[in-house]
Amino acid sequence: MQWFHRTIELLTKHFDNVRLRTPITEDEIIGLQFQSSTAAEELRYFYTHTNGLSVGIHDSEVGLIFEFEESQKLVSQVSLMDGAYQLLPVRGDGCGDYDCLVIAGGIADGSVVFYDHEVNEAPSHLLAGSFASYFQLWADYLTTKYHPNGDIDKRYVPPTLKKWPWLGKPERIHPWPFDETWLKANDERAAKLLEDPVIRSWLIKQDNLR
Repeated sequence: MQWFHRTIELLTKHFDNVRLRTPITEDEIIGLQFQSSTAAEELRYFYTHTNGLSVGIHDSEVGLIFEFEESQKLVSQVSLMDGAYQLLPVRGDGCGDYDCLVIAGGIADGSVVFYDHEVNEAPSHLLAGSFASYFQLWADYLTTKYHPNGDIDKRYVPPTLKKWPWLGKPERIHPWPFDETWLKANDERAAKLLEDPVIRSWLIKQDNLR
């Protein structure tokens, strides 16, 4: 599982404050709902090495991967079960929206999608083809956009305007997660999933990113 160790090394070398949490055991994971998912191996490895993760950045929600117990508690809030899929939240934005792993088999199993509470009849768009890929893309996003002390690079801050829409375009924008072309080039499984018309129609806002 080199993806895990490479990403932890990237984060700890860049940031002044990265907090790993006490791992949970295999016994604590066995029997929980994601065991039948294609993501089971990646999740098991992650949580038996760190039970969640926090990066000390200005926006604490952005820098937090949930502890396993917290993810379990949040399942009911994104319980989009229609017999085809179920979502496990792994990170939130503090506003009721979550990055979620698709579990329990079915459509896009093992991928990570964005749950928008305002369009909660189905996921909004794809974030990564797997949890391993998501973890690496998230780390790249953080280390690109934030300084080691956790302050945001001002080039990524939109300027304030004197009239509507009040905020302009920042000097720089990280392509993840809204640049579909970039995502396809950097995540092979995501590229394959996004070629499937059934999955595209399931992701309510994916076509808006083209």
